[in-house]
Amino acid sequence: IYDGPFSDHLVTAEPRGVTGEQLDVEQAKQKVVEFFGQDKVQSVENINQNDTDPIKTYGCKVTFKDVPEEQSATIGVTQKGGHPMWMIYQRPVAEKTIEVDEAKKLGKDFLDSRGYKSMVDTYYIMEDNTATINYAYKQDDVIVYPDLIKLKIALDNGEIIGFEAKGYLSAHTERNIPAPSISEEEARAVI
Repeated sequence: IYDGPFSDHLVTAEPRGVTGEQLDVEQAKQKVVEFFGQDKVQSVENINQNDTDPIKTYGCKVTFKDVPEEQSATIGVTQKGGHPMWMIYQRPVAEKTIEVDEAKKLGKDFLDSRGYKSMVDTYYIMEDNTATINYAYKQDDVIVYPDLIKLKIALDNGEIIGFEAKGYLSAHTERNIPAPSISEEEARAVI
């Protein structure tokens, strides 16, 4: 279940979830605006380019309208297709007003609206008025854990302040999932 930065399957495999055309910096910046929402973004600045990892990215700094400049976000988007791979939005999170079940729904709605369909929450942890929630892809009745996206949600207003999709971008594809050869009852009996 290890999915950390040195996990072999994330380092050596061809990234199956990275689709689309090769983008230049300006096209990638437009994908960043679409991810956050045109109405929220004041500016997007390219700050780096990672050409060494299996998933090549552009790094950008995002400043927002009507928000102090130091409360900016950084985001990495894939050079191919402009898929967001990670994002961190630096802002203080005020008092908690949202419970975890509502946060889970807000996270799922966010993913749905960004084209990540059939995602289900599989794990969460709450700290410092935030919830970090893992969502995995569900195909038919099977949860496909390698296709993982992690969201960090501010529990003051439900805003997404962290995003990590390396697992999803590395592994996501439609799979040929065979029918189970034993029933759930038979499996329980073995245990």
